[in-house]
Amino acid sequence: MKTSKKKEGIMFIGNRHTSHLDVFNTPHYRTHKIAQSLSKLYEKVVIVLLDYKTKKFEEKTNDKIHIISIPFTPRTIRFARKQLNMTVEKYNINTLVFSNGPLIATSYLLFKKKKYTLVYEVLDNYKTFFSKKLFFLLSFDKYFRNKVDYCLYVSKQLLDKDKEEKIKAKKFLFPNGVDKKSFFKISQKAARKELGLDNKIKIVGFIGSVDSRVEENLQAICTSLEKKNVNMIVCGHNYEKIKGKNIILNGFLPSEKVNTVINALSLGIVPNRKDEFTDFCFPSKLMEYMACEIPCLATPLPSLEKILPQTCIGPYDMEEFSKSILKILKTEKINYSKDIVSEYYWENLVSNIYEKIKNAE
Repeated sequence: MKTSKKKEGIMFIGNRHTSHLDVFNTPHYRTHKIAQSLSKLYEKVVIVLLDYKTKKFEEKTNDKIHIISIPFTPRTIRFARKQLNMTVEKYNINTLVFSNGPLIATSYLLFKKKKYTLVYEVLDNYKTFFSKKLFFLLSFDKYFRNKVDYCLYVSKQLLDKDKEEKIKAKKFLFPNGVDKKSFFKISQKAARKELGLDNKIKIVGFIGSVDSRVEENLQAICTSLEKKNVNMIVCGHNYEKIKGKNIILNGFLPSEKVNTVINALSLGIVPNRKDEFTDFCFPSKLMEYMACEIPCLATPLPSLEKILPQTCIGPYDMEEFSKSILKILKTEKINYSKDIVSEYYWENLVSNIYEKIKNAE
């Protein structure tokens, strides 16, 4: 059944600088993909990115979505308030979606009093971000979860945590998705030819940010596989932290190259360590591997427990994880059902959450 567009507009308020990215110039970021899917359901879709690094105001339009970057510092609060409220009026906004945590959520206080539908995206365990000195942000975070109409959680673990804390907002699971136009299968042979890689070798790859949650594990894997003459590709932010003679390709990839590199792999890995952050996260990179139909292996993150078969799950111990890698490399067979991925295409996730909110109104 075809859904008619809502005449009112929807506005996303997020952080311009997050996950080592400039979101204003990163069209593959989560908020952009959600906005693109919602443009089929709303007359006006606006992304407002609050910039705490510069005093520069910028705006542009991509695929009918208006994107605005507003300076967000103590000295620019008045300007930010003016721009936010002007944008609300200009685009007839009646739904506000706040993302990227409690610091961004405080911008709600700058909006003129009006009846909005308020949505809060809970993407991480924010208690791991803020020290005791910033306790007021965690206090506001809890206040805001009880203030908004809907909370959307990137993992079931975050949702269950708020259920236990009896947060008042209506709660829905809304995990990270994958863009099927950006991530899709091409032959391994064609991908390697484009990259100038040997078609006969085994290649294990990690494509993503080499942060504290993966660095130590990734280095241990690289060292272990080097002893077995298995090649690796490490691409993404801080790629240079991982050292090994078996690394045959590394660097920070332009978005249009990521799909080719993933398709060149024999196996894609997500070797997150276990900690207070990863217990609640949902790694988007995994779905990108699966959309390209390559074998994958991840540590046993709670969010993946009911999504992936055990054939895709390795232990937290990196020596044993490396053994699991070698076992999969013997066949390079897909170790999951391809049907899983379609559930995580952005257009399907957004359509599903839109209907749930609509039915809950």
